[in-house]
Amino acid sequence: MFILGKISLKGKVFPEQIARLVTKEIGYTSTDIGFDYLTSHFCLNIDYLPPKTMPFEYSYYCGVGYATDEYDDSLLPATMIFSNKICEKLKEARKSKELSWLRPDCKSQVTMEYARMPDNMIKPVRVFGVVISTQHGPGISNEVIRKSLIEKVIKEVIPSEFMDAKTLYHINPSGTFQTGGPSADSGVTGRKQTVDMYGGWAPHSGMIIIRWTSIRENT
Repeated sequence: MFILGKISLKGKVFPEQIARLVTKEIGYTSTDIGFDYLTSHFCLNIDYLPPKTMPFEYSYYCGVGYATDEYDDSLLPATMIFSNKICEKLKEARKSKELSWLRPDCKSQVTMEYARMPDNMIKPVRVFGVVISTQHGPGISNEVIRKSLIEKVIKEVIPSEFMDAKTLYHINPSGTFQTGGPSADSGVTGRKQTVDMYGGWAPHSGMIIIRWTSIRENT
């Protein structure tokens, strides 16, 4: 575990204890899972500045995003709301033992079709596809994983009015996903930047492909 940064504060903090407790809460409690909060190596590199002496330029926040009322009062895009809720549901099912074979490493993507309404507003109208890749224990088939996640996760999170017979489900599309966490992925591939940019809705550069439909043309 690495903690790097520059901070100014009053009092004391205990970065290593905090980091280990958070890692435990995430679910990395054994080397069999891919990471152990107790035995992992810890590296701290923080510059502590005296209180009230931090230059202004160190106290800025850089982010890309916007507010939208396309779905609910969270002011986030519906695709981001549903993908986040899917990951939360996976955590709940793992911790409650409802799906005891789930492990901590997981990710989700939701792709939706949008329509231009008569008032010229763009609204989500249906889910085109859902992707879930989740770490799992041994002895569980892809068929069981697929059925369980569709019924007990996706359909529990995404309202039925957005789903139809043409909705695509990509569940663990790469196959077996037993090895996960830091032992399987360095985590420096740029995905964090994608998440910060509303899952790609507000990119710094590059291209987004969005499926559009028109209610007026019924296509």
